[in-house]
Amino acid sequence: MFDWCRVRRIVLIASPLTLPVFAAAQSSNMPAAGPPTVSRLRIQVSPVADLHFYVRSLAAGKADSSPPEGFERAVEAARNLDAELKHIFLAWGLVEGSLPDFQSAGALAKAFEALPEAHTFREVIGPSMSFSSTIELRKHAVALGEALAEVEGRFLSTVWPKHKAILDRALEGIQTQLAPKEAACLSDIIERLGIDDPIIYLPVFLITGIPDPGAVTNPWRGGGVSYVGVENFPGTQLYETILHEVTHTLVILGGQSAFQRTFREQLQQLSLSPNDDGVRDVPRAILFIQTGATVRRLIDPAHRDRGETSGYYNGMGRMAVEAIRPAWQRYLDGESTREQAVARLARSLQTTLLTTPPRQPVGPSPGGG
Repeated sequence: MFDWCRVRRIVLIASPLTLPVFAAAQSSNMPAAGPPTVSRLRIQVSPVADLHFYVRSLAAGKADSSPPEGFERAVEAARNLDAELKHIFLAWGLVEGSLPDFQSAGALAKAFEALPEAHTFREVIGPSMSFSSTIELRKHAVALGEALAEVEGRFLSTVWPKHKAILDRALEGIQTQLAPKEAACLSDIIERLGIDDPIIYLPVFLITGIPDPGAVTNPWRGGGVSYVGVENFPGTQLYETILHEVTHTLVILGGQSAFQRTFREQLQQLSLSPNDDGVRDVPRAILFIQTGATVRRLIDPAHRDRGETSGYYNGMGRMAVEAIRPAWQRYLDGESTREQAVARLARSLQTTLLTTPPRQPVGPSPGGG
């Protein structure tokens, strides 16, 4: 099970996403969506992206079977890059943000040659603790790209047909269950969180399987691109995860939501820092709670929050049980305004923090993150 308590804020410094090949422009190059009634989710599949995450899953020991003959070099390259990235799943965005732009692993490998030789990022792991890491990005990314190109033909002939069948079944479920409620679900999340809707299409790539936590959204073309592992999330968990991930893209382009702005104001009034142990978990927790509630209200009343099934709420302990979930649930039930809910949440959070021993920060170690 993914250890959510070890997720750390990563501040990318001199990010290669500023390079033209990775197309992270200051103004979004993502296409504008039509009227709210038009489908905005651009759900698609990509053999190249599926190959990449398949190799990553093999390297993480998450694939169901041993790799086919000839995949050893690719698996080793993925492990080497993961170690260079300190085993931090968000850091993979340095290379995965480019996946939608290429139709072959060979083209992807060529693009990796334009990456900076080295890259520095800073990890914030507490109110007064952070550390910087400089990694050899280009060498390890090119090695992975070349290894993927080497096994692409074998993957397409032996693995991809089975994976495509799995993805096709997931697409059928999305078409019958999520698609009819898509506009209502997005509107519910946008309204509840107070997001300034940028009115853009939301690209989502379905992947057969992704290493824990099973889904991620990376910067792409000034906005975001989401990858969601189908086998990671059964049933309606898949729909919640898709909505969860595209909300990240909405916030990337729309800026801080009204919830986030109000929460920061409340933190200042209570002399709490956004980097205090526990406080930085709140926006992520609210997103879990909100997207789960949206699916339960609009798609399936029997739906269970991904925060429950993934162990995320349990990892937060008293923070989730006594402070965050009750305050937001009152808002969802119409018993308070969003501003009242945030104020109540912040006060409860302050009380909980005063009576909860701080978690031990996770710092760098010889074996990585």
